[in-house]
Amino acid sequence: MREDGRMYTFRWTNLADVIADQDPADDVVRSPMNQDPLVLLPLDQRKRVVEELNERLDAPYTIQNEQSLDPASEFYMDSLLGYYDDDLQQVLENHVEVMRLTADENKRQAIETFEPKDKKNQDETELTGDVNYSKIAVYGESDPRAFDYSGAFCNANRGIFSGEELLKLQREFLYDFLHATQEMTIKPKSNPRMDIDQVIVGRTNMPEYKEKKGDEKMEAFNDRTKRIDFPYVLQYDEEANIYRKMLANADVPDIHVEPHTLEMAGLFGVLTRIEEPDSGTVDLLQKAKAYNGEIDEAEDIDVKKLREEATDTAEIGEGMEGVSPRFIGDEISEAIMDSMHRERGFLSPLTTFNHLEGNLENHGSIAEDLFDTYYRYLELVREEYRERAIEDVRHALAYDLDEIQRQGEKYMDHVMAYIDDDTVEDELTGREQGPDETFLRSVEEKLDVPEDRKDDFRQEVSNWVSRRAREGDTFNPQDNDRLRRALERKLWEDKKHNINFSALVSSGEMDDEERSAWIDALIEQGYTRGGAKEVLEFAGAEVAKTELEDE
Repeated sequence: MREDGRMYTFRWTNLADVIADQDPADDVVRSPMNQDPLVLLPLDQRKRVVEELNERLDAPYTIQNEQSLDPASEFYMDSLLGYYDDDLQQVLENHVEVMRLTADENKRQAIETFEPKDKKNQDETELTGDVNYSKIAVYGESDPRAFDYSGAFCNANRGIFSGEELLKLQREFLYDFLHATQEMTIKPKSNPRMDIDQVIVGRTNMPEYKEKKGDEKMEAFNDRTKRIDFPYVLQYDEEANIYRKMLANADVPDIHVEPHTLEMAGLFGVLTRIEEPDSGTVDLLQKAKAYNGEIDEAEDIDVKKLREEATDTAEIGEGMEGVSPRFIGDEISEAIMDSMHRERGFLSPLTTFNHLEGNLENHGSIAEDLFDTYYRYLELVREEYRERAIEDVRHALAYDLDEIQRQGEKYMDHVMAYIDDDTVEDELTGREQGPDETFLRSVEEKLDVPEDRKDDFRQEVSNWVSRRAREGDTFNPQDNDRLRRALERKLWEDKKHNINFSALVSSGEMDDEERSAWIDALIEQGYTRGGAKEVLEFAGAEVAKTELEDE
């Protein structure tokens, strides 16, 4: 609808006044193929007009138009020229109106979405149009006015033809696309060839494409086909958004989705789609995290290099194969129904994992030789969820905003002293002393910052604080994800000896005051009460096991 992209077509008017057998209902006839008004000019005259237009055109392309009028328009032009003794100016002035052409899919005007209903019994008239039987009695069967330009190619002219699952069609039906793409013409039944001008886009899946690509009888079709890849999503946070949209549109009960559920399902999907990295310094899980933008978890990873490496090693292209969002979405829906059946008002990652694992071999699009690989990916996802669940439980058991703020301020004081080669005041004695390297490393080691990278990390945090100060923001470690997690983990280390681990792994109702406080803290993180109990039993037991083994 923007002015910069405006197009024009034309319509014939006052036809019944001149053409004796013209149906009064057809006194005004719109160009049935959305043709450009330029085609109304004879080719020699049109070339001169086009040359002049190209001289005035400030664009990286030139205008071309050597098309012929469609049969109906050609009939009207010949009839009107005969009436006016070949005076084209009289024809254009008295019987042609130029009008704006707006591409509109709903009106089937310059945008046509072709969705074959019966893929094994197609009729070419769906593409090229058919006889208008209501006009045969008026004009006769061979009259071009008795043709119905309702085919998909006709409607899409001057715009875009978009075909769904085209390669599922029978081979013979695809032959209509050969001339449409190479000569830019179509051959309707009982009509001459007609010029078309449109972009033809066909959508299909990779297995169908491979099958047709290997068909020697489809060589001509394949030569006229340019493949444009649309890979699956490779960022699992974005993949989780796809599942949210699916759930919003699906007819499933309203249920609370626990933290990490959709992200971990998305992580499994992404792992099946990305190429195993060749570099021994990066594993598949780290690569998925790097693609997701979590560079801080693996800051030495060069994402651009990983993508280039995958382009070289992938058979088709990274993201073109693997588990589809539909499969995972279906399993999430089943997990929801299972949870509701068991009167659980929440969907947890553990329930979702069980459904993914239980139905993996029942999905027809997953090759049998991939089962073991995909089970291994599920184990990687379970381990990642274990770490996240433990982090949530640690957060609930030892979280203290005031203490984190105090420790954060202390850390920054010592970092600035370290960078500026200055001193800080001792909290107990009040004496000036050098930065406490032991304290600094106790924070940084919680993020696995190695000794030889500590300067980089300290400078990074210092730059962040300075930038916030220039913007008028006060220091708050909650606003820096890496620093916040490091301080939380240190606080956990400082407080874990006061945690009653036996309470974490004990069975029965969680009604004592201490466990209730933990559940409330998890609820603040987005869990339901039932989900908080489950994650406490799962991650709490893992934490207890680890800490008790360390004693």
